[in-house]
Amino acid sequence: MKLLLLLLAVTFPSLALANAGGYLGGNKSNGALGAFHAENAGEIEMQTEDLRIDLHIESGHVEVEYTLHNPGKAITAEVGFPCVALQPKDSEVEAKPGETPPLRSFSAELDGKKLDFRVVAEPAAPVDFAQNSVVAGRVRSVPYWYTFKLPFKEGQSRTLRVRYDTRYYVSETSVSEDVVTAPETLTYLFSTAAVWKGPIHQGKVTINALGVPAEQVKLNLPKRFHRDGNVWTWTFQDFEPGLADDLIISARPSETRYWRSIADAGFSEKSPNAEFVRIGNEWHIEHRDFSVAATSTLPPADGFSYDANNLLRPSETACCWAEGAKGNGVGESLTLALRVPRRVSAIEVQNGFVSARNESLYARNGRVAELAVSINGGKPFTAALADEALARRYQVIPLPANAGEVKTIRLTIQKVYPGTKDEDTCLSGLRLITPLAREPKIMPAR
Repeated sequence: MKLLLLLLAVTFPSLALANAGGYLGGNKSNGALGAFHAENAGEIEMQTEDLRIDLHIESGHVEVEYTLHNPGKAITAEVGFPCVALQPKDSEVEAKPGETPPLRSFSAELDGKKLDFRVVAEPAAPVDFAQNSVVAGRVRSVPYWYTFKLPFKEGQSRTLRVRYDTRYYVSETSVSEDVVTAPETLTYLFSTAAVWKGPIHQGKVTINALGVPAEQVKLNLPKRFHRDGNVWTWTFQDFEPGLADDLIISARPSETRYWRSIADAGFSEKSPNAEFVRIGNEWHIEHRDFSVAATSTLPPADGFSYDANNLLRPSETACCWAEGAKGNGVGESLTLALRVPRRVSAIEVQNGFVSARNESLYARNGRVAELAVSINGGKPFTAALADEALARRYQVIPLPANAGEVKTIRLTIQKVYPGTKDEDTCLSGLRLITPLAREPKIMPAR
């Protein structure tokens, strides 16, 4: 009665998935929570667990493969992946299931064949404020289960593979226009393996920093892992994890952002506002203190403007730049002219047609796969962009350290990710990062 494949990946805004059982309170005799109860899970052994977590810009991609063995007679186990809601310990509001499960592109395969699953919503229940139900100061409850059945013959071993995407857990506090963002995290609950029959005989964990700076990634159990560049690995045998073994990955560190005039950093009084960003003891500004011109632009249609200036001031009717040349846009370019020449350490790009109201527009239209970047008319270098629809962040293109003062930047489309319907290639935002040599004198928010 107790198997749940539980792989907790804390998601945005406040929901997460878990890996190996309804074991959330440390009690082996109670392997399920609420209305959903796993069946016959405690009869199954986990022989291997191979977990891979790819850290992208705003989300993690999780793939886990289990080798499961039934040592006894023929049996069918009903199991599930719970989606765990996290809420502050002092919250009086119960976690309730919403209309849409929080996991993206969830899939399960049994011995290479697609496995049907159901999403089961739990009725609201009182929150358990016991210490062992708390993760990073927040209380767990289970509003959803992804459930499926696993039939086993006598003595049979089977392979189960699960894949999904999950946004990082994000927590922000703000005063006026000043915002403090806590580290963005993804969590994997090894402790839930207590519901299986015996230990996990052997396993491997691989964490790959693909879209986040590897030097910013932090693990709560770093001594277990071997790091090689952007990749962390850990192998184990006969592992019987407890609550202290749960893995918390910090994909990005804490940030503080201040929306102020660039004049606060010693630039021209006529400069526009920008975001002053502090990460640790380092400061930079993210700004749009430049003009932008395009070699082509898609004509307005359906109430939307596709002018290049939309990259500086996106709005609901002026949401992106779309090139207007025949074909997929390869060879079309944007030229950024800084109003005041200054040092630039990186370009920030929001790829594709990003719309909170209609997320399908991203895949429907083309996205940039490669840009040729030329600084002050110099020899261009190639910058690859990921095919990731971003809600909060931009992709970062670092500039050479010897770029000096930047006057112009030319971005030329070299390669695209084709849209599912339209050939137009789009970008939704541009910003520049200027590092600050000293801490700016930021006036308190009013």
